[in-house]
Amino acid sequence: MAVVAYGKILPKEILEIPKYAPVNVLFSLLPLYRGAAPVNWAIYNGDEYTGVSTMKMGIGMDDGDILLTERTPIERKNALMIAEELSVTGADLLLKTFDSYDTLTPQVQEHDKATMAPMMSKQDGLIDWRKDAAHIERMIRAFMPWPGVYTHLDGKLLKVFAADVDENASETPGTVYSIGKDHFSVATSQGGLIIKELQLEGKRRMDAAGFLAGYKLQLGNKIG
Repeated sequence: MAVVAYGKILPKEILEIPKYAPVNVLFSLLPLYRGAAPVNWAIYNGDEYTGVSTMKMGIGMDDGDILLTERTPIERKNALMIAEELSVTGADLLLKTFDSYDTLTPQVQEHDKATMAPMMSKQDGLIDWRKDAAHIERMIRAFMPWPGVYTHLDGKLLKVFAADVDENASETPGTVYSIGKDHFSVATSQGGLIIKELQLEGKRRMDAAGFLAGYKLQLGNKIG
């Protein structure tokens, strides 16, 4: 039996059905990030790596013995990109796990090192411009596609899909301090967020160049 992203804890009578202990495929480097959204929180927290683990299922939340793991660098990828990458890695690792199951030595997890990765809420995606720019940029990648990252401009919802960090900004958080042909920048508590792709309420998703061509954004405008 193999389980991937089922979302519920299977009861003991189900776990005892297969000849071989049921195996779970989790997009996490256990014991880190047990729960529903391990990739998202790894990106959010600025981890250098995430990956896949196969484990023997138990009656607890992702606390079974580890069978195999494979890690991948996060770099500048968003959660959707990594999930697609790990779906291939996870399938390969599951086959390797079953092929070598009889010779594997399960490793008991270090439970004191475990962290939880709960499902995000819509409120988690609200930008607080008092945070630093690197934190907000990670949010954008971490919460793709759900719950997404958003702020407000002139009373309308503004979703942000892609951004870079400007380490040299020093204006009041939430202030538009730079406008170029293909981007605009908003100050944070430390550095600035260079917004590259977005969607204003009532409009389609577009790059910043398209947005600026139709919206009279000005230096000094407040966002949030």
